[in-house]
Amino acid sequence: MVLMMLFSPASAKARLLNLNGNLQANFNYSQSTSGGATSKSNSWGQRYNLGVSNPLFRFGIFRADGSWYSERLHTETAQGGASTFDQNRQLRVIDFRLMTSLFPRTSPLSVSYQQILRRNKVDTATDDTVRVLTANWINHFRGFPRMALSYNRSVFDSKSEGEDSNNTTNQSVTVQAD
Repeated sequence: MVLMMLFSPASAKARLLNLNGNLQANFNYSQSTSGGATSKSNSWGQRYNLGVSNPLFRFGIFRADGSWYSERLHTETAQGGASTFDQNRQLRVIDFRLMTSLFPRTSPLSVSYQQILRRNKVDTATDDTVRVLTANWINHFRGFPRMALSYNRSVFDSKSEGEDSNNTTNQSVTVQAD
């Protein structure tokens, strides 16, 4: 029985799943001297990206991407041996995107959503959030003029420690007919 299971062909169907990603790390160091003042700067950064895409049966494609980035920067300036400027900065960015494309042959419709979360800390922390939603549709129906419709909405929120948040929203709709 075991031999028959080992040598008989399998009838399972596989689904295609495309996975991609990368890792990145960098270190920078610089030193400059001018007029008796010495400035030193060093930074350490790291980035991780991961993405996946998959066909949605015969209707289209789905894709998801995400990344995380972190950086620490230290800057120091000294004049005549005494420190005159010393600053530490931390930056963190988280970014993810979801996208789908439907009906690629007859009447393509694509929808995507992206969100970016950014934290920048020098003396106080500033948190930014960017959200973008887009949708595009083009008809290719025979006997009708070609028509394209696009929608884009972006929202930017920024908040610093101890301050009220700033919010900016942009929206646009475009219709084109040939």
